[in-house]
Amino acid sequence: EPAYPWAIAKLTPLARGPFQAGQLISFLAGLLTPFLTWMLMRRLHPQILAAHIAGLMAAASPLLIAQSSRVMVESVFAAVFTLLWLALAPRPGARAGPTSPRGLAIDAGAGVLVGIAFMLRAQTLLAAPAIAALLLFGSASLAQALRRAGVILVAALLTASPFLLRNLRLFGAPFHSDVAVFGLWPYSDLLTLSTPLERPPAPIGFALHHIPQVLAHMEWSVVRFVGRALPESLLGHPLWMVPLAAGLLLSLARWRQWLFAYLQIGITLAFIFAVNWDARYFASAVPLWCVLAAPGALWLARTLAPAPLVGRVRGAHLLVAFLVALVLLQSVAAWRTVAHQGTGTENAAARAEAPFLRAHLSPDEAVMALTTSFYAYWADRPAVYLPIADTPRFMEVVRRLKVRYAALPTSALAELAARYPGGRLPATLVLDHVNEADDVSVFRLVDAAAGTRATPGPDPGHGPAAVPRGQPR
Repeated sequence: EPAYPWAIAKLTPLARGPFQAGQLISFLAGLLTPFLTWMLMRRLHPQILAAHIAGLMAAASPLLIAQSSRVMVESVFAAVFTLLWLALAPRPGARAGPTSPRGLAIDAGAGVLVGIAFMLRAQTLLAAPAIAALLLFGSASLAQALRRAGVILVAALLTASPFLLRNLRLFGAPFHSDVAVFGLWPYSDLLTLSTPLERPPAPIGFALHHIPQVLAHMEWSVVRFVGRALPESLLGHPLWMVPLAAGLLLSLARWRQWLFAYLQIGITLAFIFAVNWDARYFASAVPLWCVLAAPGALWLARTLAPAPLVGRVRGAHLLVAFLVALVLLQSVAAWRTVAHQGTGTENAAARAEAPFLRAHLSPDEAVMALTTSFYAYWADRPAVYLPIADTPRFMEVVRRLKVRYAALPTSALAELAARYPGGRLPATLVLDHVNEADDVSVFRLVDAAAGTRATPGPDPGHGPAAVPRGQPR
């Protein structure tokens, strides 16, 4: 989806580079999200202390802290979605109705937010039931809710029209994404899914024909989410699960007001549990988890605060000290996660080989790799995913995308070769050098049809001999 890359491109001239521009956007969105969470809690609960707790929880969420430092879309996506809930949640005691000029402007603004969110992540489409619930219980009648939905839909389509029209022109459909096929990742290894030039089966059709496998993976996802992702990554500590349980029970008394949160969280979980996921996929729902837990935390605090402990120390003093310590611990844990996160050997290989690739590739020439983002960033050259195909189709990709070098993990060469016809890597891959320290073999791509002769080298289908890095073969 183009919105985040577009924003990075526009901000790059003002920043030191595209990475810094993306990081700045994520950071500003991360700063904004706790305040938006505080404002949303004010709409949902009469006590301002509940809003303070919700905002503090969002500010101390390890997941939101980490994503606010990364060049990924999750931080800004969470901010936009929280702003959308804030725009649609009814104001307590508000005089302006949904059909007033101010109400219409708010609905139009909500539609713009939906369009922006869709251009950030197509996951936005999962929010339709939650938006419908807010409109249904926030309007005087069904007819009024439908009129408001029409305003939001038109504003969303107009906002997202550049993306939708581009898809229509290129693919013949307004909603198009190649990312959907990665829903099959839990049921197939990544190389089988990514390397063939033939398109894999449609995810929905696959799911309908493999229901037992999908249910088994969802069961595994539930255990992983409840046992680790929710208490540790989203909320920050398992102790937050107690006020969350209390808050969920308390919210049932006003279920109409909270229905949008139930729907958004429930549908998001059901969808993501069926695919290959990471905790960051739930970043946009963290504010909703916080506003659900905050009333439970407030109720527990009021219940335990008057209790005497030792001398003049009462439960209230212990709760405040505990809350401060918990927030500090969560912040330190998030900082350590970001500061010491391992990005894998392929990232190190891309960084090490970047000077060689920049020296041997012109700006329009590409390198072939397995993790293209690492090589595209460090080498500042186009990166192409390795295709598994026969030699004519392999070379068609090489010529069309101007691929001149391939950088592949040395330890994976035997597995990659076994997938090609004859169990050998294409003969057009001629070994240039091996970087043993970073587990990468760099190949020159030789186009025999263009009259380029390959120098003799080891059989790439059986693993290259160790060649010092930078020394040609």
